[in-house]
Amino acid sequence: MRYERPVSSCDETASDLAGEIIAALSAASLVFKEDKEYSTSLTKTAKELFDMVTKEDPGFVQENLVSAEEEELSVNYILGDNPMEMSYVVGYGNNYPKHVHHRGASIPWDNQWHSCAEGSTWLNSENPNPNELLGAMVRGPDWNDMFLDQRDKPWFTEPTISSNAGLVAALVALHDPPHSTSSLNGADALGIDNSGIFHNIHFI
Repeated sequence: MRYERPVSSCDETASDLAGEIIAALSAASLVFKEDKEYSTSLTKTAKELFDMVTKEDPGFVQENLVSAEEEELSVNYILGDNPMEMSYVVGYGNNYPKHVHHRGASIPWDNQWHSCAEGSTWLNSENPNPNELLGAMVRGPDWNDMFLDQRDKPWFTEPTISSNAGLVAALVALHDPPHSTSSLNGADALGIDNSGIFHNIHFI
């Protein structure tokens, strides 16, 4: 991107911003898992930030997690058990958003560099995205369960790191296979790793 991206600092607790950074670091650690040193560094930094946020803002975990029953109802709603019969996760089911508000999804891969101004060509296009963000959850419907699959309405179709991190946390919490202490920290461990960043998640 060929424009200025100034760096800002925050002098007060900003747990929502921290949540987005933690999610980004955690996701990046998976993307770069082949580079074990870098991946480990990303995970370590995410955990350090998580520990710092939960120390400064003890309500962070409680505010961002709900009971297991509510998590399950919310996940079912997100995946299509809703009045619109629409999955809000791209690629899940037969009816999901095709006009996600995301630059990488809406601009075709044509080996050309495009300016931000040129991006409006695709922003305002009524064609489905040429690149699907498989697995990304969009913002979803309004309070009346109305959803418009329109790229120029980001309040419906934009995926955010924090909401997708919340979905991942809910899915992890709902996935509860038998644990063995020897596998909790292994690469093949499933479910909640009680020694990791999800140590405060529990069924109520």
